[in-house]
Amino acid sequence: MSYASTQFLLISYKSQKADAEFQLGQVTNKYNAAVKKSDKKLEDLEAAKAQLDSASPDYIERCKEVENDYRNGEGGLADLAADEEMWQQEMSNLNTEIKQLDGYIESWQAKLQTDVAKTHNYGPAASGG
Repeated sequence: MSYASTQFLLISYKSQKADAEFQLGQVTNKYNAAVKKSDKKLEDLEAAKAQLDSASPDYIERCKEVENDYRNGEGGLADLAADEEMWQQEMSNLNTEIKQLDGYIESWQAKLQTDVAKTHNYGPAASGG
């Protein structure tokens, strides 16, 4: 493989890595936003439970209803947990892709260096003397 082809491959892999790193940044931001939403929802749940009258005979029943609403309602804690898990999986996939690209880049850089050294081997060793 020629130097130009090897260098082109290196540039291609480096470009793919830069794209994956950018996507990882975007996904990390989305994950952090989902975690923040979950934290806020938990705070809201605790505040809603705190507003219930603990002396009421149906206090436990009302607490369960409020928890059910916050956990299973649309945009509830269950949905937010699923979003967090999805973003974590995406981050894991992108980290794996980046590591794989790092391996490709490293091996092709080593190949390029070896090819250059073989081709441009000057001095006594090259001339047999």
